[in-house]
Amino acid sequence: DERVDHLGAPGLEVARVVAAVADPTVRLVEAASGNRAEIGLGDAIEAQILEVDGERLRFTHPLLRSAVWSRATPAQRRSLHARLARLASSTEERARHLALATVQPSREIAAVVEEAAEAVHMRGAAAAAAELAELAVQLTPPEDGEDVRRRVLDCADRHREAGDGSRAIALLEQALETAPPGLARAAVLAHLANAVADLVDPLKAVDLNREALAETEGDAALEAEIYLNLAFLWRDENRGLAHAELAVEAASRAGDAALRCRTLASFAFQHFRGGRGIPLERMEEALALERSLPHGPLTGDATWTLAFQLVWSGVLDRARRLLDDRREFLNARDEPEEEQVLWLLSILEWRAGNWDLGARHAADSLALRAQFGREVEQPIAELPAALIAAHQGRIEDARDLSERALALAQ
Repeated sequence: DERVDHLGAPGLEVARVVAAVADPTVRLVEAASGNRAEIGLGDAIEAQILEVDGERLRFTHPLLRSAVWSRATPAQRRSLHARLARLASSTEERARHLALATVQPSREIAAVVEEAAEAVHMRGAAAAAAELAELAVQLTPPEDGEDVRRRVLDCADRHREAGDGSRAIALLEQALETAPPGLARAAVLAHLANAVADLVDPLKAVDLNREALAETEGDAALEAEIYLNLAFLWRDENRGLAHAELAVEAASRAGDAALRCRTLASFAFQHFRGGRGIPLERMEEALALERSLPHGPLTGDATWTLAFQLVWSGVLDRARRLLDDRREFLNARDEPEEEQVLWLLSILEWRAGNWDLGARHAADSLALRAQFGREVEQPIAELPAALIAAHQGRIEDARDLSERALALAQ
Protein backbone atom coordinates (compact mmCIF):
# COMPACT_ATOMS: atom_id res chain seq x y z
CA ASP A 1 0.00 0.00 0.00
CA GLU A 2 2.85 2.42 0.83
CA ARG A 3 4.43 1.78 -2.57
CA VAL A 4 1.17 2.60 -4.32
CA ASP A 5 0.56 5.67 -2.13
CA HIS A 6 3.90 7.16 -3.19
CA LEU A 7 3.34 6.51 -6.89
CA GLY A 8 2.78 9.58 -9.07
CA ALA A 9 -0.23 10.07 -11.36
CA PRO A 10 1.47 8.74 -14.54
CA GLY A 11 2.68 5.59 -12.75
CA LEU A 12 -0.72 5.01 -11.19
CA GLU A 13 -2.43 5.37 -14.56
CA VAL A 14 -0.11 2.82 -16.17
CA ALA A 15 -0.66 0.42 -13.26
CA ARG A 16 -4.43 0.77 -13.68
CA VAL A 17 -4.17 -0.24 -17.31
CA VAL A 18 -2.20 -3.35 -16.33
CA ALA A 19 -4.80 -4.12 -13.63
CA ALA A 20 -7.70 -3.79 -16.08
CA VAL A 21 -6.61 -6.17 -18.85
CA ALA A 22 -6.14 -9.91 -19.07
CA ASP A 23 -2.89 -9.80 -21.07
CA PRO A 24 -1.08 -6.49 -20.42
CA THR A 25 1.76 -5.55 -22.80
CA VAL A 26 4.06 -2.57 -23.11
CA ARG A 27 2.47 -1.71 -26.47
CA LEU A 28 -1.05 -1.74 -25.01
CA VAL A 29 0.00 0.48 -22.08
CA GLU A 30 1.57 2.95 -24.51
CA ALA A 31 -1.60 3.03 -26.61
CA ALA A 32 -3.89 3.45 -23.57
CA SER A 33 -1.78 5.98 -21.65
CA GLY A 34 -0.46 8.13 -24.49
CA ASN A 35 2.41 10.50 -23.78
CA ARG A 36 2.37 9.65 -20.07
CA ALA A 37 3.19 6.00 -20.71
CA GLU A 38 6.98 6.22 -20.74
CA ILE A 39 7.23 8.20 -17.50
CA GLY A 40 4.50 6.18 -15.80
CA LEU A 41 5.98 2.84 -16.78
CA GLY A 42 9.41 3.88 -15.53
CA ASP A 43 7.95 5.09 -12.22
CA ALA A 44 5.90 1.89 -11.67
CA ILE A 45 8.91 -0.33 -12.39
CA GLU A 46 11.22 1.75 -10.18
CA ALA A 47 8.67 1.55 -7.35
CA GLN A 48 8.69 -2.28 -7.77
CA ILE A 49 4.98 -2.35 -8.51
CA LEU A 50 5.35 -3.62 -12.06
CA GLU A 51 7.95 -5.78 -13.77
CA VAL A 52 8.64 -6.47 -17.43
CA ASP A 53 8.93 -9.94 -18.95
CA GLY A 54 9.76 -9.43 -22.62
CA GLU A 55 6.78 -7.54 -24.02
CA ARG A 56 4.51 -8.58 -21.10
CA LEU A 57 3.87 -6.60 -17.91
CA ARG A 58 2.79 -7.94 -14.54
CA PHE A 59 2.49 -6.89 -10.91
CA THR A 60 5.38 -7.90 -8.66
CA HIS A 61 2.79 -9.17 -6.16
CA PRO A 62 -0.90 -10.11 -6.78
CA LEU A 63 -2.11 -7.90 -3.90
CA LEU A 64 -0.71 -4.83 -5.63
CA ARG A 65 -3.33 -5.17 -8.37
CA SER A 66 -6.13 -4.83 -5.79
CA ALA A 67 -4.37 -1.91 -4.13
CA VAL A 68 -4.04 -0.06 -7.45
CA TRP A 69 -7.60 -0.79 -8.61
CA SER A 70 -9.19 0.21 -5.30
CA ARG A 71 -7.76 3.73 -5.67
CA ALA A 72 -9.66 4.34 -8.92
CA THR A 73 -13.09 6.01 -8.74
CA PRO A 74 -16.02 4.38 -10.61
CA ALA A 75 -15.83 7.15 -13.21
CA GLN A 76 -12.10 6.58 -13.73
CA ARG A 77 -12.66 2.85 -14.15
CA ARG A 78 -15.44 3.35 -16.71
CA SER A 79 -13.33 5.84 -18.66
CA LEU A 80 -10.41 3.41 -18.76
CA HIS A 81 -12.61 0.51 -19.87
CA ALA A 82 -14.05 2.69 -22.66
CA ARG A 83 -10.51 3.42 -23.93
CA LEU A 84 -9.53 -0.22 -23.67
CA ALA A 85 -12.64 -1.33 -25.59
CA ARG A 86 -11.40 0.70 -28.57
CA LEU A 87 -7.95 -0.92 -28.32
CA ALA A 88 -9.03 -4.51 -27.65
CA SER A 89 -7.67 -7.09 -30.06
CA SER A 90 -10.27 -9.79 -29.35
CA THR A 91 -14.07 -9.90 -29.35
CA GLU A 92 -14.04 -11.16 -25.77
CA GLU A 93 -11.87 -8.32 -24.44
CA ARG A 94 -13.82 -5.68 -26.38
CA ALA A 95 -17.16 -6.97 -25.05
CA ARG A 96 -15.89 -7.13 -21.49
CA HIS A 97 -14.53 -3.56 -21.55
CA LEU A 98 -17.68 -2.24 -23.25
CA ALA A 99 -19.79 -3.82 -20.52
CA LEU A 100 -17.65 -2.44 -17.70
CA ALA A 101 -17.69 1.03 -19.26
CA THR A 102 -21.50 1.11 -19.39
CA VAL A 103 -23.60 2.48 -16.53
CA GLN A 104 -27.17 2.02 -17.79
CA PRO A 105 -28.68 -1.10 -19.41
CA SER A 106 -28.11 -1.16 -23.14
CA ARG A 107 -29.87 -3.49 -25.57
CA GLU A 108 -27.07 -3.16 -28.12
CA ILE A 109 -24.16 -3.72 -25.75
CA ALA A 110 -25.96 -6.60 -24.00
CA ALA A 111 -26.28 -8.33 -27.38
CA VAL A 112 -22.56 -7.83 -28.10
CA VAL A 113 -21.60 -9.24 -24.70
CA GLU A 114 -23.99 -12.20 -25.08
CA GLU A 115 -22.42 -13.06 -28.44
CA ALA A 116 -18.94 -12.88 -26.93
CA ALA A 117 -19.99 -15.08 -24.01
CA GLU A 118 -21.22 -17.73 -26.43
CA ALA A 119 -17.98 -17.59 -28.43
CA VAL A 120 -15.92 -17.95 -25.25
CA HIS A 121 -18.13 -20.84 -24.13
CA MET A 122 -17.59 -22.65 -27.43
CA ARG A 123 -13.86 -22.21 -26.90
CA GLY A 124 -14.21 -23.95 -23.54
CA ALA A 125 -13.26 -21.13 -21.15
CA ALA A 126 -16.05 -21.74 -18.63
CA ALA A 127 -15.14 -19.09 -16.03
CA ALA A 128 -14.65 -16.33 -18.62
CA ALA A 129 -17.94 -17.30 -20.30
CA ALA A 130 -19.72 -17.09 -16.94
CA GLU A 131 -18.32 -13.60 -16.29
CA LEU A 132 -19.44 -12.32 -19.68
CA ALA A 133 -22.84 -14.00 -19.39
CA GLU A 134 -23.36 -12.28 -16.03
CA LEU A 135 -22.50 -8.92 -17.60
CA ALA A 136 -24.97 -9.57 -20.43
CA VAL A 137 -27.73 -10.14 -17.88
CA GLN A 138 -26.88 -6.95 -16.00
CA LEU A 139 -26.90 -4.88 -19.20
CA THR A 140 -30.26 -6.14 -20.49
CA PRO A 141 -33.09 -3.61 -20.03
CA PRO A 142 -35.64 -4.97 -17.52
CA GLU A 143 -38.50 -4.44 -19.99
CA ASP A 144 -36.89 -7.01 -22.34
CA GLY A 145 -38.31 -9.86 -20.26
CA GLU A 146 -37.68 -12.72 -22.69
CA ASP A 147 -34.08 -11.64 -23.29
CA VAL A 148 -33.51 -11.37 -19.53
CA ARG A 149 -34.83 -14.89 -18.92
CA ARG A 150 -32.84 -16.42 -21.78
CA ARG A 151 -29.64 -14.77 -20.64
CA VAL A 152 -30.21 -15.76 -17.02
CA LEU A 153 -30.59 -19.41 -18.09
CA ASP A 154 -27.39 -19.23 -20.14
CA CYS A 155 -25.60 -17.46 -17.30
CA ALA A 156 -26.67 -20.10 -14.78
CA ASP A 157 -25.47 -22.88 -17.09
CA ARG A 158 -22.10 -21.18 -17.55
CA HIS A 159 -21.65 -20.79 -13.78
CA ARG A 160 -22.57 -24.45 -13.25
CA GLU A 161 -20.07 -25.53 -15.90
CA ALA A 162 -17.42 -23.38 -14.21
CA GLY A 163 -18.08 -25.14 -10.90
CA ASP A 164 -20.12 -22.40 -9.21
CA GLY A 165 -23.38 -24.25 -8.69
CA SER A 166 -24.40 -21.99 -5.80
CA ARG A 167 -24.41 -18.92 -8.04
CA ALA A 168 -26.38 -20.84 -10.67
CA ILE A 169 -29.05 -21.81 -8.13
CA ALA A 170 -29.31 -18.25 -6.79
CA LEU A 171 -29.83 -16.84 -10.28
CA LEU A 172 -32.45 -19.44 -11.19
CA GLU A 173 -34.40 -19.14 -7.95
CA GLN A 174 -34.56 -15.38 -8.48
CA ALA A 175 -35.71 -15.90 -12.09
CA LEU A 176 -38.38 -18.36 -10.95
CA GLU A 177 -40.05 -15.68 -8.84
CA THR A 178 -40.87 -13.57 -11.91
CA ALA A 179 -41.24 -16.23 -14.65
CA PRO A 180 -44.80 -16.34 -16.04
CA PRO A 181 -46.63 -19.70 -15.94
CA GLY A 182 -46.13 -22.04 -18.86
CA LEU A 183 -43.11 -22.47 -21.08
CA ALA A 184 -40.99 -19.73 -19.50
CA ARG A 185 -41.46 -21.14 -16.01
CA ALA A 186 -40.86 -24.70 -17.26
CA ALA A 187 -37.51 -23.69 -18.75
CA VAL A 188 -36.34 -22.09 -15.50
CA LEU A 189 -37.45 -25.13 -13.49
CA ALA A 190 -35.59 -27.52 -15.82
CA HIS A 191 -32.35 -25.53 -15.53
CA LEU A 192 -32.80 -25.25 -11.76
CA ALA A 193 -33.28 -29.02 -11.56
CA ASN A 194 -29.89 -29.54 -13.23
CA ALA A 195 -28.13 -27.25 -10.78
CA VAL A 196 -29.91 -28.80 -7.77
CA ALA A 197 -29.00 -32.31 -8.95
CA ASP A 198 -25.33 -31.30 -9.12
CA LEU A 199 -25.11 -29.50 -5.80
CA VAL A 200 -28.01 -30.28 -3.48
CA ASP A 201 -30.27 -33.32 -3.86
CA PRO A 202 -31.09 -35.53 -6.88
CA LEU A 203 -34.53 -36.36 -5.41
CA LYS A 204 -35.43 -32.68 -5.21
CA ALA A 205 -34.26 -32.40 -8.83
CA VAL A 206 -36.76 -35.12 -9.81
CA ASP A 207 -39.61 -33.10 -8.29
CA LEU A 208 -38.46 -29.93 -10.08
CA ASN A 209 -38.33 -31.77 -13.42
CA ARG A 210 -41.82 -33.16 -12.91
CA GLU A 211 -43.09 -29.66 -12.12
CA ALA A 212 -41.39 -28.37 -15.28
CA LEU A 213 -42.88 -31.14 -17.41
CA ALA A 214 -46.39 -30.08 -16.42
CA GLU A 215 -45.80 -26.61 -17.90
CA THR A 216 -44.01 -27.36 -21.19
CA GLU A 217 -47.12 -26.63 -23.28
CA GLY A 218 -46.13 -29.21 -25.89
CA ASP A 219 -42.64 -27.81 -26.58
CA ALA A 220 -40.91 -30.97 -27.84
CA ALA A 221 -37.32 -29.76 -27.34
CA LEU A 222 -37.91 -28.79 -23.72
CA GLU A 223 -39.77 -32.05 -23.09
CA ALA A 224 -36.77 -33.95 -24.43
CA GLU A 225 -34.41 -32.05 -22.11
CA ILE A 226 -36.59 -32.80 -19.09
CA TYR A 227 -36.95 -36.49 -19.95
CA LEU A 228 -33.16 -36.63 -20.36
CA ASN A 229 -32.75 -35.17 -16.87
CA LEU A 230 -35.19 -37.69 -15.40
CA ALA A 231 -33.56 -40.63 -17.21
CA PHE A 232 -30.25 -39.74 -15.56
CA LEU A 233 -31.73 -39.09 -12.11
CA TRP A 234 -33.71 -42.33 -11.73
CA ARG A 235 -31.67 -45.09 -10.10
CA ASP A 236 -34.30 -47.63 -11.19
CA GLU A 237 -33.09 -48.92 -14.60
CA ASN A 238 -36.60 -49.50 -15.96
CA ARG A 239 -37.71 -45.97 -15.14
CA GLY A 240 -34.47 -44.55 -16.50
CA LEU A 241 -34.85 -46.44 -19.78
CA ALA A 242 -38.51 -45.45 -20.13
CA HIS A 243 -37.68 -41.76 -19.70
CA ALA A 244 -34.75 -42.05 -22.13
CA GLU A 245 -37.13 -43.53 -24.72
CA LEU A 246 -39.52 -40.63 -24.15
CA ALA A 247 -36.59 -38.23 -24.63
CA VAL A 248 -35.69 -39.85 -27.99
CA GLU A 249 -39.30 -39.56 -29.15
CA ALA A 250 -39.55 -35.90 -28.12
CA ALA A 251 -36.20 -35.07 -29.77
CA SER A 252 -37.47 -36.64 -33.00
CA ARG A 253 -40.53 -34.37 -32.88
CA ALA A 254 -38.29 -31.37 -32.23
CA GLY A 255 -36.19 -32.10 -35.34
CA ASP A 256 -32.96 -31.16 -33.51
CA ALA A 257 -29.98 -33.33 -34.55
CA ALA A 258 -27.81 -32.41 -31.54
CA LEU A 259 -30.67 -33.16 -29.16
CA ARG A 260 -31.40 -36.48 -30.88
CA CYS A 261 -27.73 -37.42 -30.54
CA ARG A 262 -27.83 -36.77 -26.80
CA THR A 263 -31.10 -38.64 -26.29
CA LEU A 264 -29.87 -41.66 -28.26
CA ALA A 265 -26.71 -41.76 -26.15
CA SER A 266 -28.81 -41.57 -22.99
CA PHE A 267 -31.05 -44.39 -24.21
CA ALA A 268 -27.99 -46.54 -25.01
CA PHE A 269 -26.55 -45.85 -21.55
CA GLN A 270 -29.77 -46.79 -19.76
CA HIS A 271 -30.23 -49.85 -22.00
CA PHE A 272 -26.73 -51.11 -21.18
CA ARG A 273 -26.96 -50.21 -17.49
CA GLY A 274 -30.08 -52.37 -17.19
CA GLY A 275 -28.20 -55.45 -18.45
CA ARG A 276 -29.72 -55.38 -21.91
CA GLY A 277 -26.44 -55.03 -23.83
CA ILE A 278 -25.38 -52.38 -26.34
CA PRO A 279 -28.21 -51.21 -28.66
CA LEU A 280 -25.87 -51.11 -31.65
CA GLU A 281 -28.16 -49.47 -34.18
CA ARG A 282 -29.01 -46.54 -31.95
CA MET A 283 -25.42 -46.25 -30.70
CA GLU A 284 -24.08 -46.04 -34.26
CA GLU A 285 -26.66 -43.38 -35.15
CA ALA A 286 -25.65 -41.34 -32.10
CA LEU A 287 -21.95 -41.54 -33.04
CA ALA A 288 -22.67 -40.57 -36.65
CA LEU A 289 -24.71 -37.58 -35.49
CA GLU A 290 -22.00 -36.50 -33.06
CA ARG A 291 -19.38 -36.55 -35.83
CA SER A 292 -21.65 -34.54 -38.14
CA LEU A 293 -22.39 -31.74 -35.68
CA PRO A 294 -20.26 -28.58 -35.77
CA HIS A 295 -19.80 -28.64 -32.00
CA GLY A 296 -20.34 -32.35 -31.36
CA PRO A 297 -17.00 -32.86 -29.59
CA LEU A 298 -17.98 -30.28 -26.97
CA THR A 299 -20.49 -32.65 -25.40
CA GLY A 300 -19.04 -36.01 -26.42
CA ASP A 301 -22.11 -37.78 -25.04
CA ALA A 302 -22.04 -40.57 -27.64
CA THR A 303 -18.27 -41.08 -27.35
CA TRP A 304 -18.38 -41.28 -23.56
CA THR A 305 -21.36 -43.67 -23.64
CA LEU A 306 -19.61 -46.01 -26.05
CA ALA A 307 -16.46 -45.94 -23.91
CA PHE A 308 -18.53 -46.78 -20.81
CA GLN A 309 -20.11 -49.74 -22.59
CA LEU A 310 -16.73 -50.96 -23.86
CA VAL A 311 -15.09 -50.74 -20.42
CA TRP A 312 -17.75 -52.88 -18.78
CA SER A 313 -17.77 -55.24 -21.77
CA GLY A 314 -14.02 -55.82 -21.40
CA VAL A 315 -13.04 -54.18 -24.72
CA LEU A 316 -10.39 -52.15 -22.93
CA ASP A 317 -7.95 -51.12 -25.66
CA ARG A 318 -10.57 -49.39 -27.80
CA ALA A 319 -12.13 -47.81 -24.72
CA ARG A 320 -8.73 -46.50 -23.59
CA ARG A 321 -8.10 -44.86 -26.98
CA LEU A 322 -11.48 -43.14 -26.89
CA LEU A 323 -11.02 -41.92 -23.31
CA ASP A 324 -7.42 -40.75 -23.76
CA ASP A 325 -8.47 -38.65 -26.76
CA ARG A 326 -11.47 -37.31 -24.88
CA ARG A 327 -9.38 -36.43 -21.82
CA GLU A 328 -6.80 -34.58 -23.93
CA PHE A 329 -9.58 -32.55 -25.57
CA LEU A 330 -11.24 -31.61 -22.24
CA ASN A 331 -7.96 -30.90 -20.44
CA ALA A 332 -6.92 -28.42 -23.13
CA ARG A 333 -10.19 -26.55 -22.56
CA ASP A 334 -10.10 -26.77 -18.73
CA GLU A 335 -13.51 -28.48 -18.73
CA PRO A 336 -14.81 -29.97 -15.43
CA GLU A 337 -16.16 -32.99 -17.38
CA GLU A 338 -12.58 -34.26 -17.48
CA GLU A 339 -13.22 -35.75 -14.04
CA GLN A 340 -15.87 -38.09 -15.51
CA VAL A 341 -13.35 -39.34 -18.07
CA LEU A 342 -10.75 -39.86 -15.33
CA TRP A 343 -13.31 -41.76 -13.27
CA LEU A 344 -13.96 -44.16 -16.15
CA LEU A 345 -10.24 -44.44 -16.95
CA SER A 346 -9.59 -45.45 -13.33
CA ILE A 347 -12.20 -48.20 -13.62
CA LEU A 348 -10.67 -49.29 -16.92
CA GLU A 349 -7.13 -49.55 -15.50
CA TRP A 350 -8.44 -51.37 -12.42
CA ARG A 351 -10.04 -53.95 -14.72
CA ALA A 352 -6.83 -54.11 -16.79
CA GLY A 353 -4.71 -54.75 -13.67
CA ASN A 354 -2.83 -51.44 -13.99
CA TRP A 355 -3.61 -50.51 -10.41
CA ASP A 356 -1.00 -47.77 -9.87
CA LEU A 357 -2.16 -45.93 -12.98
CA GLY A 358 -5.80 -46.48 -12.02
CA ALA A 359 -5.13 -45.06 -8.54
CA ARG A 360 -3.58 -41.94 -10.09
CA HIS A 361 -6.59 -41.47 -12.36
CA ALA A 362 -8.93 -41.94 -9.39
CA ALA A 363 -7.05 -39.39 -7.29
CA ASP A 364 -7.02 -36.89 -10.16
CA SER A 365 -10.75 -37.39 -10.68
CA LEU A 366 -11.51 -36.67 -7.01
CA ALA A 367 -9.21 -33.63 -7.03
CA LEU A 368 -11.00 -32.18 -10.04
CA ARG A 369 -14.35 -32.86 -8.44
CA ALA A 370 -13.26 -30.90 -5.37
CA GLN A 371 -11.80 -28.10 -7.50
CA PHE A 372 -15.11 -27.59 -9.30
CA GLY A 373 -17.27 -27.90 -6.18
CA ARG A 374 -18.80 -31.29 -7.05
CA GLU A 375 -17.82 -33.23 -3.94
CA VAL A 376 -21.42 -33.88 -2.86
CA GLU A 377 -22.66 -34.92 -6.27
CA GLN A 378 -22.38 -38.74 -6.18
CA PRO A 379 -20.99 -41.19 -3.62
CA ILE A 380 -20.01 -43.46 -6.53
CA ALA A 381 -17.21 -40.98 -7.27
CA GLU A 382 -15.25 -42.68 -4.48
CA LEU A 383 -15.72 -46.18 -5.89
CA PRO A 384 -12.59 -46.57 -8.10
CA ALA A 385 -10.19 -45.31 -5.45
CA ALA A 386 -11.71 -47.64 -2.83
CA LEU A 387 -11.71 -50.66 -5.16
CA ILE A 388 -8.09 -50.16 -6.18
CA ALA A 389 -6.95 -49.55 -2.60
CA ALA A 390 -8.58 -52.83 -1.54
CA HIS A 391 -6.94 -54.76 -4.38
CA GLN A 392 -3.55 -53.25 -3.53
CA GLY A 393 -3.93 -54.29 0.10
CA ARG A 394 -4.24 -50.73 1.43
CA ILE A 395 -7.03 -51.72 3.77
CA GLU A 396 -7.18 -48.52 5.85
CA ASP A 397 -7.35 -46.37 2.73
CA ALA A 398 -10.08 -48.57 1.28
CA ARG A 399 -12.05 -48.35 4.51
CA ASP A 400 -11.68 -44.57 4.77
CA LEU A 401 -12.82 -44.05 1.18
CA SER A 402 -15.75 -46.42 1.58
CA GLU A 403 -16.89 -44.75 4.80
CA ARG A 404 -16.68 -41.35 3.12
CA ALA A 405 -18.85 -42.66 0.27
CA LEU A 406 -21.36 -44.05 2.77
CA ALA A 407 -21.49 -40.70 4.57
CA LEU A 408 -22.17 -38.92 1.25
CA ALA A 409 -24.90 -41.45 0.46
CA GLN A 410 -26.56 -40.77 3.80
